[in-house]
Amino acid sequence: MNYLSKTTSFCLIAALGFAPLAFGAVEPWACSVLALLAYTALAALLIRAVAGGEVRKLATPLLIPAVLALILVALQGIRWPAGLLEHVSPRTAALREAATALPGGEGPARSFAPSLYPYATRCALIMLSAYVALFLAAYGHVRSRSEVGKLAAVIVSVGFVVSLLGILQNLSGTHKLYWLRELSQGGAPFGPFVSRNQFAAYAGLCLFVGLGLLLARAAGAAGSLKDWREGLGRKAAGKAHQNALIGFCVAVMGTAVFWSLSRGGILSMLLAFAGVLALVGAASAGRRKGLYVAAVIVMILGWVTYLGWEPVIKRLSTLEDVARDPLSDWRAIMFKDAWRMGLDFPVLGTGAGTFLSVYPLYRTLPTRAVAVSPHDEYVHVFAETGFTGLALLGLAAVLFYVTVIRALARRRNPYVRGLLAGGLGAPLAVMLHSTVDFPMRSPAIAATLAVVAALLCRASHVELIRKQKTSASAESKAVVPAEATDGGGPDAVGARHAPDPGRGRRGRPETPSLPPLMLPSALVGFIVWLVACNFALDPLRGQLDGSLIHRSQRSIPRDPGRALALIEASERSISGGSPGDAELHADLAALAMDAADAASDPVEKLALADRSLKLRMAAARLEPLNAQHSLWLAIQYLNFGRADLAWAWAERACALLPNDPSVRAYLADAFRAHGYAPLAQAYLQQAERIAGERGVAEAKRLIADVRKRLSEATEAK
Repeated sequence: MNYLSKTTSFCLIAALGFAPLAFGAVEPWACSVLALLAYTALAALLIRAVAGGEVRKLATPLLIPAVLALILVALQGIRWPAGLLEHVSPRTAALREAATALPGGEGPARSFAPSLYPYATRCALIMLSAYVALFLAAYGHVRSRSEVGKLAAVIVSVGFVVSLLGILQNLSGTHKLYWLRELSQGGAPFGPFVSRNQFAAYAGLCLFVGLGLLLARAAGAAGSLKDWREGLGRKAAGKAHQNALIGFCVAVMGTAVFWSLSRGGILSMLLAFAGVLALVGAASAGRRKGLYVAAVIVMILGWVTYLGWEPVIKRLSTLEDVARDPLSDWRAIMFKDAWRMGLDFPVLGTGAGTFLSVYPLYRTLPTRAVAVSPHDEYVHVFAETGFTGLALLGLAAVLFYVTVIRALARRRNPYVRGLLAGGLGAPLAVMLHSTVDFPMRSPAIAATLAVVAALLCRASHVELIRKQKTSASAESKAVVPAEATDGGGPDAVGARHAPDPGRGRRGRPETPSLPPLMLPSALVGFIVWLVACNFALDPLRGQLDGSLIHRSQRSIPRDPGRALALIEASERSISGGSPGDAELHADLAALAMDAADAASDPVEKLALADRSLKLRMAAARLEPLNAQHSLWLAIQYLNFGRADLAWAWAERACALLPNDPSVRAYLADAFRAHGYAPLAQAYLQQAERIAGERGVAEAKRLIADVRKRLSEATEAK
């Protein structure tokens, strides 16, 4: 059974170290690896629990909202009868029916998935199940104070390394990840994270885990400054030196949060520090622990002073502009847009992971920038899962805080009280930061928070576990001396020479027998683990297929004859690994169109163009609210001379982007180039009207250029 425990421990430590260092695990390959580690950790734990009859020890109230959330996301991704979906989510049914009624559509369908992009919901289900697996694995694995300290030390160590890396990158002036990798879409990276806001949330999370560990260890530390100094002088590996090292790591992480220039991260960290001080005082955890918290804050401020306050103050001064007119801030606009989005799908939402596809339909921002979140985790959850998901999130938060705060109030173990008082700042910091950003969209933060939540929930029972072990050992010690010190007589001799139950007749050690349920539970667990791992590999398969398609586009001009065979092989690969991935179908459609342009044989050119059109149709059906698919179909039909179908898909694109003048200007230019001046004029007028209402400067310049070309074409005629 020990090897199962070691497997769980290894996978938990590997996940905690891998996720933040792999760019926050935001890429598909990193998501797959993280999910594999989580599933393996949970599988080893469950086999151990079933074989040992300890399944009941895994029960915790937090499993209720976790399992219900998994069921909710799973229901979003499966097909429902059309009549039932019309009653539960009429807006979803209407959008689905509108998509199937388009030219080239499949026609009326008898069933739909509540998610408006089921493949994205499937990927979201993979990650959500990984977080639940990590929580349950950590909760079941931790059974003693040493195991709590071990996992907490891993989190602090990784957070320190990531923070130190971010400070060094910042001081060197680089904007590349690990000084090597340039971000494809710009941004403000910090450390290995692609976003400084996500780094600040992660560093704050690890910071308060370190603070909780420091306060827990302070329970047995020296009682005065003189004793603490003597402890530093006694032994290099002593407790005083270890506490000083933890304090140093915490100070570096706090300094990195300031230097990341994340306004939300800085403010949430400071508010969480205030919350920890309040908890320490309310729980009567001791004045010395409050002094430890104050000492850490002083160390952080000292480091920031040494590095320089100027960039921090300059960044925080931008909050004055937001406070002057908060309703015009982009975050406020996105909040209102996402709230309207959630109100249209109040029961089930649009589907987990679908915000990127659906939000443009509701976007009122004066920009075409891609938005992956409304910069508020709670309204993001509401938009994607409706009031149902929001209620489950609230239930999980209430159960967690009630469990931890009740333990903090009732436990008298100073180690547990210190750990809970300081560690509770970790979820508090993430919760506060989530009101102005989207830290939980980073798998590294979500996975680490799942483990931290398990540690805090489990730490309230560590005291009882230690008492049980102590009482059991005391009973065994009390029995042996009673037999050994008994007077003479046959009973005493018999007791003294009784055979050892762990040895055979000749004193040889016997081979320990396996528990009766060990082999069946291991077999079932292995099968379930294989199925789960196959499920977790979907994002990785999609990324590999996409890389192959992009590499193939570079070889098409040299050998267009092989393009059709390559496209057919890629279609088979996609249908086997990622059948619902609209992005892969769109990439393959672009590959087919490039091959058609490069082909010299008319028959081959026509076959490739037709294949490109079918792939675009498939992408539009899989992701019906992504206007890019409709826009490209309009352009392709224009190239084929079918202005009627081009107009139908152009109208579809405009309906999906009601507040975007740029797409109308682009369509006006396309219709102008193909000789349809009246349609070009109509789309240009729509673009000018929307740009005037929204005040989009970029679109106005584009409209002016299209207007000039349209005037020149009209004069030429």
